[in-house]
Amino acid sequence: MKSWIVLLTPLAVACGTVNEAPQELTALATLDEPRIDVELTHEDSGTTEGPPVADEVVVVATVAEPVLEVVSNAERHVFRLRHGETLHHFAKWSGGTVEDVVSSSGIELREDYDAGTEIVLNLEQDAKSRVDERREAHRVARASRYIEQRGGESTTAFHTVASGESAWNIARQTIGIPVWLLESYNPSVDLDRLRPGQVLMFPQIAPEPQVAHGEDLLALQ
Repeated sequence: MKSWIVLLTPLAVACGTVNEAPQELTALATLDEPRIDVELTHEDSGTTEGPPVADEVVVVATVAEPVLEVVSNAERHVFRLRHGETLHHFAKWSGGTVEDVVSSSGIELREDYDAGTEIVLNLEQDAKSRVDERREAHRVARASRYIEQRGGESTTAFHTVASGESAWNIARQTIGIPVWLLESYNPSVDLDRLRPGQVLMFPQIAPEPQVAHGEDLLALQ
C-alpha cells in the first residue's frame, strides 16, 4: 500500500478562513476512492476565547494496490508406465522436464523403471488431454512400425488367458511377439495381473515373402 502526504500551509490558502477549514476537509475525507485521512496540528493561541488556530493541515491519502490472485486448476493425474515408455516420453508429452516428472512422482532419478511404475503429473484438464493424445499416438506409431518391418498385419486374433499363464508366456511362447506389442494391443489391461478367462487381442503378422533364388527361378520358367 502506498501513501501520499500533502502539506497545505498556510490554511488560508486552501480554505479562505481558519474556521471553515475543518468542514471542507472533512467532506473530502468521506470519499470512497481514495481514502483520505486528515490530521490537524495547531499551536495554542494563548487565549481561552475562540477555536485554536490551525498551524498546518496534513492530508494523508492512501490508495489500495490491486491484488492479483493466480488460480490454478491443476489436478493430480496418475499414469502407469508401459513397456517401452520412459520418463523422457512423459516429460516430452507434458512439456516439462524429466526432473519435473521425478519430483511430481516422488521417485528417484535413474536409468530404468519397471513397467507399472506410477508416474504422477500435476496438469490442468486440457494438458492432461494432450498427454493422452500424444501417448496414444506414440503407442500406435510404434506398433505400426514393428508390424510394417515384418511384412504387415494380416489379421487380428484373440487369446483367452488360461490358468497359470503370464503375459511373457503368452507373448513370447504362444503368439511369438514382444510383450510390449501385446500390451500395445491391450492398453487397458494390466498384464501383471492377468486372470483366467480374460481375452487378449494381438496381431497376426504375415510371414515375410520368400525370395526366389537361381534354381527356383528356372523351375518357374
